[in-house]
Amino acid sequence: MAKKGKVFNSLKRPKLLRKHIPTGEAAVGVMLLVIIGLMGLWVKEQDDSFDPAERDVSIQVLRDQAVADTLYRTPLERWRDPALQGVTSTAVDIAPFPPAVLGEGWRAVSRPERYDDSTLYEKINGQAEQYRKFGFRELHVVSLEKPDEEVVVDVFLYEQ
Repeated sequence: MAKKGKVFNSLKRPKLLRKHIPTGEAAVGVMLLVIIGLMGLWVKEQDDSFDPAERDVSIQVLRDQAVADTLYRTPLERWRDPALQGVTSTAVDIAPFPPAVLGEGWRAVSRPERYDDSTLYEKINGQAEQYRKFGFRELHVVSLEKPDEEVVVDVFLYEQ
């Protein structure tokens, strides 16, 4: 085990334990201080003289070196029930929704879907318990579209 005086400084004031600092070490320390000082002067001299145009790459160079963009793809088209292809919306049974829902140019995109207490989580992910607190029994959902305006909506009918 080491002696207390050799490992810990028992004096209350700092004590330089080396008697000699090599010249090379002192020169490196002075050189680092000079470099840090010169960097500080350079930063102070630059102040607000930053010009982005000096470092910008021209648009033409960016276009010439561009890679084919594979990140964006056009959105998928909304799924349509194959059984409803070519069928007029009046022929589709949308019960329990009233037939008046299909008025004014609206047509059914899908058949009504039914969700009960055991399958509610499929439609309302994570919120099923909140609906059960209010006496949820059934949910009916139908998708409607207005082709001339390219509008698609989902109509929810809750039975509670």
